[in-house]
Amino acid sequence: MSVRDTLDLDHEALALLGEPSIQAARQQAGQRLRVLAAAHVTAEAEASFVQALDEWTFQMLLKALNSDATQPRLLHHMYGAPHRGFGVDVPGSRGIGGDNPDNDYIVAPLDGAARYELRGQRFGEGPPDCPIGVYGNLSLSMSIDVLDWSQLRFESDGHFVITLGPEAGDGRANHLQTGPDARFLLIREALADWAQTPCSYLLRRLDPPAAPPLMREQIIQRAARYIVDDVASSYWWLAMVNATPRNTLSTPLGAVGIGGLVTQKISWARLRLADDEAFVMTVQPGGARYRGCVLMDFWQHSLDLSDRTCSLSDRQSRANADGSFTYVVSRADPGVHNWLDPCGLAEPRLMHRWQGLPADSDAGIRGELIRFDALSAHLPADTPRLTVRERDEQLQQRRAAFLTLFST
Repeated sequence: MSVRDTLDLDHEALALLGEPSIQAARQQAGQRLRVLAAAHVTAEAEASFVQALDEWTFQMLLKALNSDATQPRLLHHMYGAPHRGFGVDVPGSRGIGGDNPDNDYIVAPLDGAARYELRGQRFGEGPPDCPIGVYGNLSLSMSIDVLDWSQLRFESDGHFVITLGPEAGDGRANHLQTGPDARFLLIREALADWAQTPCSYLLRRLDPPAAPPLMREQIIQRAARYIVDDVASSYWWLAMVNATPRNTLSTPLGAVGIGGLVTQKISWARLRLADDEAFVMTVQPGGARYRGCVLMDFWQHSLDLSDRTCSLSDRQSRANADGSFTYVVSRADPGVHNWLDPCGLAEPRLMHRWQGLPADSDAGIRGELIRFDALSAHLPADTPRLTVRERDEQLQQRRAAFLTLFST
């Protein structure tokens, strides 16, 4: 059901992209972005500006199309990379803020006064982490109530049912409280192995609609408003990274304090790499249920996910003998398994996430910029390495998994 919803919404958004008011809003949003980012935009950032603006527009159009809480639909890959799905070329919808390519962000609109039922099915071991929450703003950064994956109660066959409504849970399992500020349901399914089977979901409104469905013109007007109005609040994520000294990893920070997922910590960096330099990063996983790192452009879009190792989850990475993970960011292939490829960028952004950390976690991260020809002296002796043939095999497996990821 939710897959059908996503296909329908993609087609509807593609049909409305050319509307004059949508294109006028796109132009106005671009003007705002240029004013906000003017002090930081380099030629490299300028080269991807049009793509960033196109994805921003498509994302907000999708949100407007799926903003009618009288007829909620589950939209998969809300922050998705460009892909071809079921014979249709779908633009990216990554917006601004740093998409996690291991997450399927599934979004549906909510009426805070109504009651809903979300039915799900976990297959096999399921995702390592999948927080499900109620959010109160367009950028999905204002958390109202969240169910951590470890709190969810499953039937023996993997089924689960979550109730949503304005009443408090009062100790009830599998309940999310909504209320007057509730606008969206967000399911953040972490697929650390892109080839694994995702969960299935079905959302049903239990109360009769309190208003008629939105008409086409109302949706177009709403989309135009979304495209323009949310630029400033989403720009916060660009400003946060731009304020960090170059080639310096931020201290791991609980993401709830800056508008992110309440169950995760993040660290980020603003890198500058010459051809003869490498950034070496070592991570302590800290018992996280899920962990991943990704390289992004200035607009915080993940890079070439399908054909380059610009991101690696914990399951896609190889550990050192002591359980830590060492990554190399360099423009040339260093011959190590955990290579984060900046896809030709000299100034990539880096984001590392830990999700589902225990209370006594020793999660940590450190990194340094070194000369590429001195790399061996800075790597653990047991660093997992790859031959040219093994790199080709890694990339082939990644491509196949990417196609699986976006066929759900």
